[in-house]
Amino acid sequence: MIKIILGSFFFLFFNLLAADDHEKFKNRIAMPGVANDGLGQGDWPVYHGSYKGWSFSPLKKITSKNVKNLGTAWMHQPGKIKMGLQSTPIAVDGVIYYIASYNVVHAVDGYSGEQLWKYTHEFSELKNRSVDQGFDENTLLFSPYSRGLAVGNEYIFIGTLDGQAVALDRKTGEVVWQTKVVETETCNCNFTSSPVIAGNMIVYGPAGGELFAKGSIYGLDAKSGEIVWQFETLRDHPDSWLPEHRETGGGFPWMGGQYDPELDLLYFPVGNPAPDFDDGDDRPGDNLYTSGIVALSPKTGELKWYHQQVPHDVWDYDASGEFIFVEREGKRLMSTLNKNGYVYVYNRDEGKLNNVWKLSQTANWAKEVNPKTGAITGRNEPKPGTETTICPWIGGVRGWGPGSFNPKTGLWYTMTQDYCNVLEVVEGIERKTGALGWNAMTTAVVHEDKPAPRLVAADPITGSITWQKEFETPNFGGVLTTAGDLIFYGTSFGNVKALDLSNGKELWNFNVGSGNRSGIISYLAKGEQFILFPIGCCGMVPAMFMPSIDPRFSQINEGALLVAFKLMN
Repeated sequence: MIKIILGSFFFLFFNLLAADDHEKFKNRIAMPGVANDGLGQGDWPVYHGSYKGWSFSPLKKITSKNVKNLGTAWMHQPGKIKMGLQSTPIAVDGVIYYIASYNVVHAVDGYSGEQLWKYTHEFSELKNRSVDQGFDENTLLFSPYSRGLAVGNEYIFIGTLDGQAVALDRKTGEVVWQTKVVETETCNCNFTSSPVIAGNMIVYGPAGGELFAKGSIYGLDAKSGEIVWQFETLRDHPDSWLPEHRETGGGFPWMGGQYDPELDLLYFPVGNPAPDFDDGDDRPGDNLYTSGIVALSPKTGELKWYHQQVPHDVWDYDASGEFIFVEREGKRLMSTLNKNGYVYVYNRDEGKLNNVWKLSQTANWAKEVNPKTGAITGRNEPKPGTETTICPWIGGVRGWGPGSFNPKTGLWYTMTQDYCNVLEVVEGIERKTGALGWNAMTTAVVHEDKPAPRLVAADPITGSITWQKEFETPNFGGVLTTAGDLIFYGTSFGNVKALDLSNGKELWNFNVGSGNRSGIISYLAKGEQFILFPIGCCGMVPAMFMPSIDPRFSQINEGALLVAFKLMN
C-alpha cells in the first residue's frame, strides 16, 4: 500500500512539474532580433527551436495515433554532398532556410520544396592561398561543412569557412554586408556553426580547437557588421597560461551558443585546449576558459560568470552540449552535457553549480566528479610511451547532435554511446600557429563490457532515467520530440524513425538512403505540419574513428538532402 501511495505521489509530482514546464514554454518571452521575435506560430526560428534549448515542437497535428500515415511531401538537394548535410534548418513563415557544405545557402518553400533563392559563397582568398600551397576550402581541417545559420527579421546571418561573417537579404539572398572576423589564412580557424542573434548583436564563435591558435567570441552589430567586442577564451593569468602558450592555446567555441532573453545573458560552450592530449608540460596551468562554459553580456562581451568543467583538459573533453533551461523550486536552472560523460546543472543567474550527474556507463577518465562542487578526483591521464584506455572516446558520450527536452513529460531524450580510445601520448609536437596540435596516437575501441548505443529518457536535473532504448550502432544526429507524443530521429545508415514518447516503441520508419547527422525540425506551412530531416552522414569523428569499431562506417553512403514529411490522409 505504501509503495502504491508513494508511486502515485511521484507520478503526480512529476506531471505537475511537466505541466508547469509546458505552461512556461507557451508563455516564453520574445527574442529581439530573431524573426517574428522567435514566437511565430508554426516557426522553428532558432537552432534549438526556442531560446530554451529544448529541440521541442509544440505542434500536434501529427500524433502517435496517425504518424503511420506520414509520407514524403518534398525533397531538396543542396548540390554539395561532401561531409553530408550537417545543418539544422530554420523555418519562418513557411520558408525553410539552410546552409550546406561550402557555405551554399538556400531558401526553400516549406510547402512545396521549390527553391526561392540560392547564395554561393566565394572563397577568393583561400583559392589564392591554394595556389601558394596553403590550405583552401577543400583541405582546411574544419571544412567544408556548416551546422547552421541564424534568421533575423531582415537578414540571414552565416559564418564562413574563410573566417567571414556575412549578412544576406532574407527576401533575395543578396549580400548586405560582409566582415572579415578571423584570419583563416594564418590560424586555419573558421566558422562551422550557426551564429547567435542577441538583440542588436550577432555573435560568432569560430572552430579550431585542435589547432595552435587562440580562440575568441565575437559580437558584431547586426545592422552594419561592425565588430563591437571580442572575448578571448584563454584567460590572461599565469595560473591559467604561460604567455608563450596562451597565443596558441586553442579554446575555440566551435559549437553555437544560446541567448537567454530572460536574463540578457549569452552562454557559450568552449572547446578543448591545444595541444590536445597534453603530457603535462606543454601548457601548464588550469587553462581557463577551455572545456567549460562562459556567460557573457551580449552588448559588451563582459564576462558575467564561468565554470570550467575539465581543468587542464588532457582528454579532448570539449563543452559542446545544448543548454536546457528549466525552472525548479523557483530556480532558473540550466543543464548541459560535456563530452566527458557528465551532465552539469547550473543556476543560470549566477552560474552556481546545482548538480552533476553521470550519463556515461563507462567513464574512467576520473574516479569521481563531485556532484555539488564539480571537483575532479582520481584523474586518469594518458602518459607518453604507454597505451592507456580512456572512456569516453574522442566523440564523447554524445557528439554535438542535440537531445530534446519535452515539457509534457519533463524528460530529456538524448542519444549516447560508450566507446573508448586507446591513447599513446607522443612528444615533440612543433608549436606553430595554425598547425595541428595533436599529441597522441588514437584508436577507437569498444569497452570490454560492450554497452550498446542507446536513446536515454532522463530527468535533466537529477539524472533519473525513466527508460532506455538500445541500438546495434550509434546514431549521431539530433532528437526531436513533439507535443504529439512523438520522438523523431535518424540512423547512421539511412532510416528515419518515429517512436512513442512514453516508452520508445517504434511507430514509423522510412529509408532515405543516407544517415542523419544534424537537428530535425517541425513547422507549419499552409496549416499543415511537416517533419523535416536533413540527410547526409556522417562527419569528421564518425568517418575517422568509427571504422575501427564498425567497418561499415568506412563504406557509408555519402549524400546531402532535405526530406520533408507530412500526413498523407
